[in-house]
Amino acid sequence: MGLKLALIMMVLMAAMGGLGYWYYTDTQERMAILVANEAKATVAVQEAEAAKVAMEQAYTEMAKQNKILNEKFQEAENRANRLENKLSRHDIGVLGIAKDSLVEKIINNASKNALRCAEIVSGADLTQDELSASKPSEINVECYEMANPNFDPTLFPTWLEKNR
Repeated sequence: MGLKLALIMMVLMAAMGGLGYWYYTDTQERMAILVANEAKATVAVQEAEAAKVAMEQAYTEMAKQNKILNEKFQEAENRANRLENKLSRHDIGVLGIAKDSLVEKIINNASKNALRCAEIVSGADLTQDELSASKPSEINVECYEMANPNFDPTLFPTWLEKNR
């Protein structure tokens, strides 16, 4: 009976040892998988943080460009209002009949200036004449704020009053 008990104990110990070995190897495999998953998660978090930073920079740049665009739109709206005020002071039809060549010249010059303003807004470089213009007779009246950066309208109060 002692031999049977020793044999049973040995089988139980071998089974316990086998079970312990299986548990150890299974746990090690799981730990290796978890370590790999953690590394992937860390990389994913770093990529997400980099994407977040890039998006924040893009948003900041977009807000800056939007502000510039809104300012240019406001300038264009102001020019349109000034033009409307100028046109409302005169009856173009009557003037066109009475002084047709003068009205034609004025409209052609204003159209030429307005087209140049559109070119500048679209990204065209300023010419040397536009950069050096400092007197009312030298400027593009339609968009002097953009086309003639060296022109200071406060130096010409009568011109400024007439062209508001």
